[in-house]
Amino acid sequence: MNEVVGGLGLAKARSVFEKLKSSERSPHAILLYGPVGAGKREFCHQITEHWLGTESAVAAFRRGMNPDVFLIQPFGPSRNILVAHMVKTEPEHKEINVHLSDFTPTPPLYSNHKVVIIEDADRMNDAACNILLKPLEEPHPFVRYILTTSVLSRIRPTILSRCLAVNCELPTPDEISQHFPTLHHGLRALGEGSPGRLAEIEKNPELYQQVLDLADLIATGTAIDVLYLSERTKELSDAFSQLTPKESKRTINANVLEMLAISLSRLHPNQVHALQVVIDAHRKVIGNANSVLVFDHIYAQILIR
Repeated sequence: MNEVVGGLGLAKARSVFEKLKSSERSPHAILLYGPVGAGKREFCHQITEHWLGTESAVAAFRRGMNPDVFLIQPFGPSRNILVAHMVKTEPEHKEINVHLSDFTPTPPLYSNHKVVIIEDADRMNDAACNILLKPLEEPHPFVRYILTTSVLSRIRPTILSRCLAVNCELPTPDEISQHFPTLHHGLRALGEGSPGRLAEIEKNPELYQQVLDLADLIATGTAIDVLYLSERTKELSDAFSQLTPKESKRTINANVLEMLAISLSRLHPNQVHALQVVIDAHRKVIGNANSVLVFDHIYAQILIR
């Protein structure tokens, strides 16, 4: 999901940032938390540029070529942040060959600070968290850390206590209506007030309308054919795969089920049984269950009630 939507929302977070810029003492670690699409990545980049300091360093960062910035993102189908992201392991990880422990000891090459960005920090496994604690507790004076998460409750207290936590809040409903006037109520409900999600919906409203239409069929019971509903869901998944070809099929299937659950909860709040079945199916797909079998099973459960 694209998170950059022209500064929409984030009023409180930007206020914190302004105070940070004017303060002589800067925190060494910031944790940005808020819903998917709230603007955490955009805000993270603004803080990064502030800490890098010089025009040439910022320009290099915007080109993706600043050696003083180290980005850690969840890895693989399970989307985890591993020990190999932090330190060299034995045996060496085949696809992770640069580690936090290699990056932090030396001063920046041409920026004011080195910046470590850890996206979706809630995906760190316990061993990786334990290794990160020491540099957060005893940071090099020239290193700054920015962590992001959409699930604050999954951040370990020992990590949270070592960061300045900043809430990246969603914009108000009035701001959403003004910024996305072409989206009707159903599509805005599907976006859950998230600027990033709504921007994606605005680019392809016909496709996202199909999600709402499928949710309507499920809720009203007008479709009595399990195979028909399952096939519609597979077609939706294939369509979203074309939009985001780098995403795994499992992730796409899980996203489609998540959107169906949002549609049911926001637009059909009385369909408690159907909503719970879709939520359970989402968990199964995340857990690596066969999506085709899951789709068939959930519609059998919903329609035979």
